[in-house]
Amino acid sequence: MKYNKVTVLITLCMFFYCVYAKADQTKKTEPQIIKSEKTTKVSNEPASEEQNYFGIVQLGLFAPLQIIPEDYAIYGLKLGIVYSCNKTLAGLDLGLCNETTDTHYGVSCSLMTLRTGQVYGLNLAGIMNLSEANETGWTMAGLYNEIKGTVKGVQVALLSNQAYQVNGLQLGLVNYTRNLKGVQIGILNFCKNQPFKFTLFVNAWNN
Repeated sequence: MKYNKVTVLITLCMFFYCVYAKADQTKKTEPQIIKSEKTTKVSNEPASEEQNYFGIVQLGLFAPLQIIPEDYAIYGLKLGIVYSCNKTLAGLDLGLCNETTDTHYGVSCSLMTLRTGQVYGLNLAGIMNLSEANETGWTMAGLYNEIKGTVKGVQVALLSNQAYQVNGLQLGLVNYTRNLKGVQIGILNFCKNQPFKFTLFVNAWNN
């Protein structure tokens, strides 16, 4: 009986040693495989070039699930069922949520609009418009309209408008800007860089 216990113990030790040796061998070989794969990928990558490709009609479910890639320009119609995004648009933009990352010329109609580039034309958002750059023309949002650049034209929202600078008209219940060259019409109007920071109903200034 004692002999059998010793035999079982030796067998178990040999088994675990073999497993450990196999695992150690695998770990030593893995870095070489990963390194060779990375080297192959780097060596096969083409030199980066600016892409100026464009399409006429864009149809997408949710970017990047769209027929034309995001870094292409669209000259025509951009239709996003849920969310669509392209670099540049010249034409009509329709969808639940629209985004252009460079420049938009034309008309945009959506529930929510996102812009990191400039807009020239008509921008209609049913709920909210959020823009990182300048907008020239007419921009309207159902609830909230925020433009971190300059508004050159008309900015309208049912509840609140916010812009860094307004060259034109702000129309909403609450309006805010740092610099105003034009008119604010609303119950509460705020302009940071003028003697009267706060006015009721109408504020006209040329700063």
